[in-house]
Amino acid sequence: MKKRLLAIIAALAIGTAAMAQFTTSAGGDEFIDLSAKSSRTFTRQWYNIGTPFVATDVYGNTVRLQDFLDSGKFVVIDYSCTWCGPCWNLHTSGMLEQINALQDFQVIWVEIESSNTTQQIFGPRGGSGYASSTQGDWTHNANGDSITYPIIDDDANRSCLSTCARLYTGSVPTLMLITPYGQYINLSGYFSYQQVSQSISNIRSIANSAPRPGSAPQCKIDGGSAAITGMPVTLKALVNTVDPVTISWTFSGGNPSTATGDSVTTTFGNDGTHRVYLTVSNANGDDHDTLVVISRSLPANVISYSYGASYGTNIGSSQSAARHWAVSFPPEYLANFPQVHHVEYYVNSQYSATYTMKVYSGSATAPQTELGSTSLNVTSSMGNGYKSFNLSNPVTVDATKTLWIVMSATATYPISACSFSGNSNSNWISSDGTTWKHLPDVSNGLNYSWMINVYSSPNGISLASDNEISVYPNPATDNVTIMADGVRYVDVIDMNGTTVMKVNDAKTINIENLSSGVYVFRVVTDNGVAMRKVVKK
Repeated sequence: MKKRLLAIIAALAIGTAAMAQFTTSAGGDEFIDLSAKSSRTFTRQWYNIGTPFVATDVYGNTVRLQDFLDSGKFVVIDYSCTWCGPCWNLHTSGMLEQINALQDFQVIWVEIESSNTTQQIFGPRGGSGYASSTQGDWTHNANGDSITYPIIDDDANRSCLSTCARLYTGSVPTLMLITPYGQYINLSGYFSYQQVSQSISNIRSIANSAPRPGSAPQCKIDGGSAAITGMPVTLKALVNTVDPVTISWTFSGGNPSTATGDSVTTTFGNDGTHRVYLTVSNANGDDHDTLVVISRSLPANVISYSYGASYGTNIGSSQSAARHWAVSFPPEYLANFPQVHHVEYYVNSQYSATYTMKVYSGSATAPQTELGSTSLNVTSSMGNGYKSFNLSNPVTVDATKTLWIVMSATATYPISACSFSGNSNSNWISSDGTTWKHLPDVSNGLNYSWMINVYSSPNGISLASDNEISVYPNPATDNVTIMADGVRYVDVIDMNGTTVMKVNDAKTINIENLSSGVYVFRVVTDNGVAMRKVVKK
């Protein structure tokens, strides 16, 4: 079966179904002009390539990546498939040849699909075995001249996948830029076969911004702005540097309050606003970053609650495909939750399908033993919102293993997510239900949580009735009063779906600094959650 791996693009929507797809797509779909960007600003993350590959091209020549890097070359790898139309458009645009002609650049072309043959790369020149799954002769340009850069075919044994294709992320065409110092970056969004000159300028600009020996580091905190009080939060340091560095952290209100290393964990013991400080240093200087984190307690009997948004961040499309998405909870999280009673998942009703929820125990990286399941047929008449998946019998939690809540659907990709909920394992995704990855790892760093709520008893947070929660005055100019018992927090959300205010434990919200317009007040109490529209005059 063809290995047409798929990439993820995300779009935000409120009340609508703005759509992004797991798809093979042209790199020019989200073209970005870098002409005004500062090279000192942390705008993109570089990664280490590991061991440079050695491969054989379609003519039997040995291709050593290290040889090009030793000569001071920036290497651009084009991952393509012979059947891919956008790949062919890039191939015939002349852009790769122009990049390869630059003094400090080298292009390598890789046919990424193991089931495709070398005959398909040669096209009609390959004889009767070239078949039809090809756009043409990839060894020649649009003028019929021979391509001078290496052309590598992933063979049936998929040996290229562990060497020259190790950096491949899932969409075609993908361009990867590798520096002479052994670091790489995905060029998706920075090139277009329709804008060759600007694309080359972009790529050269990115190459010029690459970290070099003798330079101060650049850093950025990778983590969400929300946390669950009393639960561990994992944060990572994204660092651009070639030279060795020291990495130190300080957490206001966190336990521990300090840490070192590129991946750290802390726990915020109290509800409220906390700050995380990151410092990265080497012999040439240092850099700093700060992250503001709002920590909130969960209501009783709630294992997981997606409080980040009231709308769906639509990731995927209504195409039919096998996709699975999940949240997981480590054993140390489960001490107070002896069972799973029911689960809610936010569904955009236009994506009608049969959704299945399964409860598993498993390892830290994959579900293993199914404990219970239930399905729900979602139709357009149900409207958008959280749908309840009620188990026929509560599932007993094995607190010695990781608990997994897995969603899948018969005719849709996962579509509903929200801003990071504080659970670092809230964004698992899989194409086969066996091999799992975090959403940011397969989608250029998207830091979202699936909108899955998990309850350990029948009495969990629920939609509150109109007589339980009221908000006034409406319209309002300055202060808005919340009439409700046990208010935990209030999110004020604008019509673009952006949370513009987060207020803990308060029944009076001052909105005088907000622009005039319509806002949604999301009020979470001990007994329920309510959405109220408020007009700011």
